[in-house]
Amino acid sequence: MPPTPFDPCKQWLGIDAVDIGDPRRLLGLAPHEADPMAVLKAAQARLATLHAIAPGPYDVARTALMKRVEEAREKLLAQIAATRPAVVRPPVVPPPPPPAGFAPPPPPGRPAAAPAAPEAEFPVGTGLPTVKTRNIKYRKSSGSAWIVLLLIAALGAAAGGLAWYKFKGQDLVAKPPSKPAAVELASKPVAPAAEPERATPEPSRRVKRPRPADPPAAMTPKPVDPEPPGDPAPAGDPKPPVDSTKEVEPLLGTALEALQRADFEAAEATIDAAHEKAGDAELQARVSRWGDLVTFARGFADYREKALASVEAGHEYDVDGKKVAVVEIDDKKFIYRFAGKNKTTPRDKIPGAILLTIVTDWFDEKPQND
Repeated sequence: MPPTPFDPCKQWLGIDAVDIGDPRRLLGLAPHEADPMAVLKAAQARLATLHAIAPGPYDVARTALMKRVEEAREKLLAQIAATRPAVVRPPVVPPPPPPAGFAPPPPPGRPAAAPAAPEAEFPVGTGLPTVKTRNIKYRKSSGSAWIVLLLIAALGAAAGGLAWYKFKGQDLVAKPPSKPAAVELASKPVAPAAEPERATPEPSRRVKRPRPADPPAAMTPKPVDPEPPGDPAPAGDPKPPVDSTKEVEPLLGTALEALQRADFEAAEATIDAAHEKAGDAELQARVSRWGDLVTFARGFADYREKALASVEAGHEYDVDGKKVAVVEIDDKKFIYRFAGKNKTTPRDKIPGAILLTIVTDWFDEKPQND
């Protein structure tokens, strides 16, 4: 019988895993428990039990159970708070007013006020109406009212002066004198000598407008020196771009023929010549990929010879899901059995699928060469 899998809920909390969804069952409470203090104590006991356990490889399960206990505690407390009725406080009733004629006691440390004198009345039967007297208190007039009035008057005078100044300045700016000051003085009549006490009237002054500030030196455009006239470029037809593809394509064909003959020295020399003829970056990248192909072909040829040297009669290979058995192999021929028939092929003409399977198996035997 296979061993029973470990159940953290059963072993640690004594409940089934399906009871985790019930907060009260998870905390070990009664089905209708609604006391917040009981919920808090039960959750604290569960957490203390889980903290005291050495979980071993089940640390993730213990952490998950502790989180579920905390969530159950918060959920039950929220439910209990939502179901309890709100506490209604009685309205505050103000104290009744004191009865008529009742005077509150004076505060400590201050003498009690003397009782008010009874109101004087004329004696009954005199024939005059009864008149009640009142105590009228007079206050001295303060001088602060006059100070306020003076401040208001001063502010009004200042506002009027400012308005006059603005109006007068606009009038002066809007109507500049039509003649220079010297001409205006010359045109005015001179007072007679008999009356030296009269002064010559002062000419009207013109308000000067502010002169705009000069732009900063950084914003002032610098004059550009004109370029000296040079000799015009000789007119001529531009040379058409050289199409290096026509020179590179024949060299790539020659490199392919060298690869088919397994002449790797000639293929590398041809690729070097094609790389020098390539004129643009795209064509150079293409020639570089041909160089990588020559390098890989040379390396595969070396591995092929080593793999074929390890092949012996009787070896079987799985080629595309079909069995191929080696009958005989030497320096010139390769005889194999396939589909119930023996087939003979030169050593350098072995079918590609069979050759690739032989080399791959040879690599499997030597993992360091993968």
